[in-house]
Parts: sequence; C-alpha cells; structure tokens
Amino acid sequence: MIDRVDQNIGRLLDKLEQQGELDNTLILFASDNGACAEGAPTRVRSEDIQDFGAVASYETVGEDWATVQNTPLRYWKNWSHEGGICTPLIAQWTGYIVNTGGFYRQPIHFIDFMSTFVEIAGASYPQTYNAEKITPMQGAAIVPSFRGESIRRGKPLFWEWRKGGGMRVDDTKAVFYEKEWDLYDIESDRTETRNLAEEEPEMLNSMQAKWRRWYKSVKDSVDLMP
Repeated sequence: MIDRVDQNIGRLLDKLEQQGELDNTLILFASDNGACAEGAPTRVRSEDIQDFGAVASYETVGEDWATVQNTPLRYWKNWSHEGGICTPLIAQWTGYIVNTGGFYRQPIHFIDFMSTFVEIAGASYPQTYNAEKITPMQGAAIVPSFRGESIRRGKPLFWEWRKGGGMRVDDTKAVFYEKEWDLYDIESDRTETRNLAEEEPEMLNSMQAKWRRWYKSVKDSVDLMP
C-alpha cells in the first residue's frame, strides 16, 4: 500500500511539472488518525497469511499492537486524546514555504483547509447556496505557518466524535471519553500522562462550559453531551 501511494504521488507530481504548475500548487498530505484498536469480526478474518488483504479480509491488530503503533501518544482511533486525533501533515508549495524540510508545531485542524484555500485564491466564501444558508467557515487560514509565523486563530478548537470530544486553547486541552473529562498542558505533557483536572478545576469547568455551548450550537440534539 505504501508503495502504491508513493508511485501515484510521483505520477501526480510529474504531471503537474509537465503542465508547468508544480510551483503554483499547494500540496497537503495527511495520514489517517490513530492506530485502530478494535478487534475484527471473526467471520471476515483471514486464517492464512496469503489471504491477508483479500476482498473479504478485515485485519486489525487489537489494543496491544495499536498501543505500540501509537507510542508514545495516549489511546487510539475514535478517542479524542492525542493518540486518536494527532496526525502528521506534509505541506509543499515551492517559493511560499520558507522553512522547507523543517517542522511547524502549532496545531491545525482540517476545518482550517477551507479558510486557507479561500485566502490563497482571493475568493469569497458564500453565505448561501441554491437559496439555502450554508455553514460559515469555521477554521483559520494556515498561510502564516508557511512563513513560520503563528496562525491567527480567534477562537478555541472544538471537536466531537462518537463517545469523545474536547477543545484546545493554545496548549491547554480539555478532553473526554464517555463522561470523564481530563485536562492537560500539551506543551509540557505531550503524551497526556499528567491529568490536571483536580489541580485546575476552575479552568476545566470553564472549558467544559465553552465546549457545551459550542456543542449546542452545532448539534440538533444534545442527548450525548457529557
């Protein structure tokens, strides 16, 4: 699979270069999020190694190997801790990204992509489509990151998925799975091993309240809200 990805990214880059558009193209490449800790249904598992990857096969590694795959981040896919949501992003844009080959560590979110494309293209994001109101842009343009500058994010990052969710303000992250909320300082505790919920109850309560207001604003039902 990795080989196929590599081959076809190469084909895409070659085509852009042939068209004279490679230097005029922003390329963003992200991996999937988190190792998968779920077990597979026995009815579709492959019994023989030569059957792995066949149409009817469905192979997973379970919690043990998913933990190894995610080391040192906490938990796995479907969780909102770093092991479930953190994914690397590679950006290429010749002549516009200053620190080529370097690292940029300020967090971004997929909601930032639309804001980025609108800013780069000089476009206007519509308020309606076919006479229907559409969701306003939620993210912040990541263009400053190409120059090594801070992203101008005017509000916290919020998210929710299945039994979990959370929010992040700068390096402070409040996160839950099912009903239990944790609080972490990601700058000093990247692996989320020191839960600050009991040390900073006022901060956690404030972040929980903001998350609930956000959740109510985007959901038709609040039945699952912790």
